[in-house]
Amino acid sequence: MQFVVKTNFQSRRNRRKYKPSNLSTVKLKRLLSIILTIAATLIAMGQYTAGDTNYADYYRTRYAQLYKAYAADPDDISMLVAMANFYSQKNNPMRNLPMAMKYATRAEKNYLAIVDDRQQYKTVSKLIRNKITVASVRQLKSNILAETRNYIANTPTLPESEMALLRNVFANDSVVLRELERHRYNQDFDRARSAGTIGAYYLFLKNHSGTAGAEYAQNEIARQLQLQLADVNEERYVDSAVAPYADCHYIMLLGARHKSHIAYTKATAAHTVEGYRDFLRKHPQSDEYSDALEQLQGLLALQFNTLRTPEEYADFALKNPDDTLADIAMQRLRNIVLTSRDEKALAIYMHNFPLDSLYDYIYRQSYEWRADEGNAEPMRLFLEKNADCPFAMKINADLRRAARTDSIDLRGRVTEQDIPLYTEYTRATMGKRISYVALLRSLQPYIAAHNWKRATAQAKASELVFEDYYNDLYNQLDRLLSSDNPNYNAGIAELTLTGYDVVHPYVTSDGKRMYYTRRNTAGHNQICVSHRAGAGWQVGTAIKISDRGAAVGEDDTLGWQFFGLFAADTQMLVGRGGDIAIATREPGGWRITELPPYPVNTDYYETDPFMLPDGTGMLICSDRPGGHNYQISHSYFHGDTALATDIYFIPRTEGGWGTPVNLGIPVNSPYCELSPVMSRDMHTLYFASDAQGLGYADIYATTRSDASSWTQWSQPLNLGRAVNTAFHDASISLSEDERKLYYSSAPQGERQICRSITLSANPSNYYRTASLNLSSLNGRAAMAHIDVVDADAQLVIYKYAVDNFDKPLTTRLHKDKHYVVHVKAGNLYIPSCEVRPGNTATTCNFKGYSRSNIMTDTVLTTVSSVDFLPGKTTLMPWSWREIESLADWLKQNCPQGQPECHTEIIVHCEEADDTLSYRLSLARGSELKRTLVDMGVPPSALSVSAYGNVMYKEGRRPKSTVMVRIIVGQ
Repeated sequence: MQFVVKTNFQSRRNRRKYKPSNLSTVKLKRLLSIILTIAATLIAMGQYTAGDTNYADYYRTRYAQLYKAYAADPDDISMLVAMANFYSQKNNPMRNLPMAMKYATRAEKNYLAIVDDRQQYKTVSKLIRNKITVASVRQLKSNILAETRNYIANTPTLPESEMALLRNVFANDSVVLRELERHRYNQDFDRARSAGTIGAYYLFLKNHSGTAGAEYAQNEIARQLQLQLADVNEERYVDSAVAPYADCHYIMLLGARHKSHIAYTKATAAHTVEGYRDFLRKHPQSDEYSDALEQLQGLLALQFNTLRTPEEYADFALKNPDDTLADIAMQRLRNIVLTSRDEKALAIYMHNFPLDSLYDYIYRQSYEWRADEGNAEPMRLFLEKNADCPFAMKINADLRRAARTDSIDLRGRVTEQDIPLYTEYTRATMGKRISYVALLRSLQPYIAAHNWKRATAQAKASELVFEDYYNDLYNQLDRLLSSDNPNYNAGIAELTLTGYDVVHPYVTSDGKRMYYTRRNTAGHNQICVSHRAGAGWQVGTAIKISDRGAAVGEDDTLGWQFFGLFAADTQMLVGRGGDIAIATREPGGWRITELPPYPVNTDYYETDPFMLPDGTGMLICSDRPGGHNYQISHSYFHGDTALATDIYFIPRTEGGWGTPVNLGIPVNSPYCELSPVMSRDMHTLYFASDAQGLGYADIYATTRSDASSWTQWSQPLNLGRAVNTAFHDASISLSEDERKLYYSSAPQGERQICRSITLSANPSNYYRTASLNLSSLNGRAAMAHIDVVDADAQLVIYKYAVDNFDKPLTTRLHKDKHYVVHVKAGNLYIPSCEVRPGNTATTCNFKGYSRSNIMTDTVLTTVSSVDFLPGKTTLMPWSWREIESLADWLKQNCPQGQPECHTEIIVHCEEADDTLSYRLSLARGSELKRTLVDMGVPPSALSVSAYGNVMYKEGRRPKSTVMVRIIVGQ
């Protein structure tokens, strides 16, 4: 830079013309200051070039001089240029390119301002004479910018404050900004790597996403976060770990992935439809989504294959509306409704699927089924429940026609002279079910005489009346008339009483007595007992039944109806006025001891109870709402006064009676079902129904393959013309050995008599004995109380109190059921005995442990009745009694503060993988310990040992064994 020094003096020749007053004092001072500054600069530069290396002193002095002049006039362009030059010099320790650019920019701005001001032409001229032009200022700016770019490019590290200043001053230069960003990126990356924490990488990722270093930072964050969350198995802990980085998408994504992994692990452990569906809903973007979806579809397919009932199909369709299997479930539900005319399925469909495409059609069909009966009652009930239906006018017209049908009395006993009239009735009611009833009435004389040829010919004469749905009824009738059922021998009369009906015959287990209901012509009931006399039976005598609250022996017999015996013939099922009661044999007679509450007895009519052979529940007949009947009880229907009952199963629990289950189609029908009796193998059901057959009620048999299902039955089989008559056949019971079936029948349409048939196939023995050996308790307890528990139903089947331990107690158990026998005696710990299904007799050898004998002999015993769900730590329901018994003994004999009293829980469980087996064994032992602690056992008195597969590989243990080792010190 060249500095031109000009003084405002005149030549000697013009000195006289000089007038000092023309120059103000202020301007003179400013001019002198500039001259001195420039002179000092030239001298200093001369000294610098002369080799003086004391740069710092020189530049400090230089800066002081320049700044002093600049401060005197901050808008002076020459001084702004001088300051810009000063700050831009390479060797200046005070070099500051942003400051240089600031001064140069101001110089340019001021220069342009005075150029536009015509009054400043002298100042402009002076600047030009001093070689300071707009172009030179701009060149200075260009030089500073170039120097700045070069400086940034070649400086390894820039402080953040300096970068901020450079960014602010050179905001319009993309090159500078790009270089500054590069510096910041490198420095931030080095800083993040140096710190090596998730937080440092998070800050880098936040400021430099999309860069090469960002990928490295993401990998480091993923690695560290994975280590940090390795042992975390709760989603809320993941949320806490990533919460500080909520604005970092990548970290939140990693957190979401880990949460989804935790959720998927839990879903696979539970392996339920609900668990997978919940996972898919909460984690739609997870890596495991497709796997979870595949697992869900697999479970749904398995679940779908198990669907059998209308409730199950409807529930499946409602819960899985978007699955293709839901459409198939809906189709099957519709088929059940339309083909079986299942009232329960219809109610489920109508309630849940009002928007279904076939809703209107099925709704209309549900009425047509009732209209097809021919009686007015079903149509009237439909209109009563559906007053706003769109075809009410048609129903009213049908009701008027049905009134004429109802005027035909089909209740009387038909003689051969009446047959033409009933044949006319059959044809007059064509297309209605009542035509079938009229045909049956016309067959009565021939069936009573066993004239099957005439009966078949009479039926053939009306064959054309029946078509469509009723054609099946006719074909079944034709088969019944044509041949016997080979599975059942002919019935023989067992007991006949002149002037009385013999109803509900029941032969005791010893075969020596028969209980029954004797009903006179006025309809009064009396319970009687008859004794065997050779091949027949004596006329029975009435027995006394005392009502509750009355003394035993007080006669309250009249009006009670007998239904059967149970509990080794010590308890009796009776009924009166549509209610069911239980009477118990006591010294001196029978007493009513229980009037079962709801759900056994209701405000409706309950009759024909039957206690299941294994004691787990009762079958009853009831006309309560929700059944399959088209009519109400005691209405005129199909030529009879209807009893509109369905068969229900009601489970028996320790807390009372459980939820009733309607046996459903095909057992129950829109008509009357009565007299259910179950075989001892719990697979065959005998019952009576007027749905079809030969008369007012026929006897049928149906079977099930699953003894736990009460709704899956085979198509009922009519026992045939040798058993059933044209009148009422019902009131069924089985002999103890199930070789005979007893029932009430009126073969000639007069009084009902007791009949029996011989079952062609002798059933096997469905029970086996269990011998309960309590001899080890001799001298150690005065009394033992025994509970025999149905493990699956969690129901006490038998209760015994024993005070003589010399002889084993024998009990009878169903061979296909799982039982646990619990014994309590004094202050002894007696491990329970588990009886698994099987054919052979079982012996339970009970051993009791007291505190004193444990002190001399460490107890190591298998607790077989404690079991877990397969592959899980969840205890089976039957395990709780045993655990409670152990806990009670430990609390009493090993209280808190006795370290010498200790119990070791030993668990073995066989699995395919050794590691999995060990972990499951340990988890099960820990769960058992936790359960005992929850019951009040001191945790210090318990320890857990897990052996996994070890014992099984050595061949020393059966599968899934729980053992306890009890140690009591002196």
